[in-house]
Amino acid sequence: MRLYAYNFEDRSPPRDFRAQPQQNRSPTAKKMKTPITIRAFRGQHGACCLQSRLGSITFVDDYAVAEYYAQNPNDRTQQKLESPTVLECDISLTNPLTNNGRDPYIDFEDLEKKVGTRLALGLMLRHSEYVTSTSVWEEIFSQRYGSLGDLVADDATQLKHLYVQVWPLLDHPQSVAELKNLGIDGAIHRGSAVSLDAVEYRVFDESQIKIVAVHPLLAKPPKPKI
Repeated sequence: MRLYAYNFEDRSPPRDFRAQPQQNRSPTAKKMKTPITIRAFRGQHGACCLQSRLGSITFVDDYAVAEYYAQNPNDRTQQKLESPTVLECDISLTNPLTNNGRDPYIDFEDLEKKVGTRLALGLMLRHSEYVTSTSVWEEIFSQRYGSLGDLVADDATQLKHLYVQVWPLLDHPQSVAELKNLGIDGAIHRGSAVSLDAVEYRVFDESQIKIVAVHPLLAKPPKPKI
C-alpha cells in the first residue's frame, strides 16, 4: 500500500519490487459500460462561456475552489479581471484515463495497461520532470541515473516502480491529442495546489459539457500599491 503525505509530493515506494520481465502491451482503452454524468464546477473569467488555453477543460467538485480560480486566474500576466464566473455543469465521461479522485498520480504500469507500452513510455519521457520529482525517484534512482532517459536506456523494466503526476499530461495539447486518438475522453484525479483537497475532472471536448447554471462573481478589488 502506498502512503500519501499531505502535499502529495512524497509517496512511499510502489507495492511490488519483484523483478518481472516487461511485456510489450498494446492499448486496451476499455470504455465504461455506461457513461457517467457528474455535477461539477469551473471557475473562469472573460466573455466566453467555455474557454481554456490548455489541452483539456478542468472542473472540480468544490464550488469554493472554482470560485477561487475564477478570481485568481492562472495567467499571471493578465492585469484586468473580466467577468469572473463559476459555471455549474454536468459533464460526461465514458473512458477516463484515471478514475480515482483520491490520487494525483498514475503508475507507469496502469498507464501502460491503458494506452500501451509505446505511448506510456513516450508520455513518461515527455513529462519526465514530474517523474523525477517523486520520492521513489529521489530515494531509489536519483543516485544511479541523471535522468529518466538514462534509466530507460539502461533497463526499461524499472519503469514499473515509477509514477507520474496526472495533471501535466492533461494540460499538454499533444499528450491529450494522443490520448484522444485512443478514445480516452478525460480523467478523474486528486487536485493539487489550491485544489489539493478537491477532486478534479478533465474533459477533452466541449460536447461532454452541459452548462446547468452560471454564477457571476464580483471581481476582486485591485491590491493597493505600496
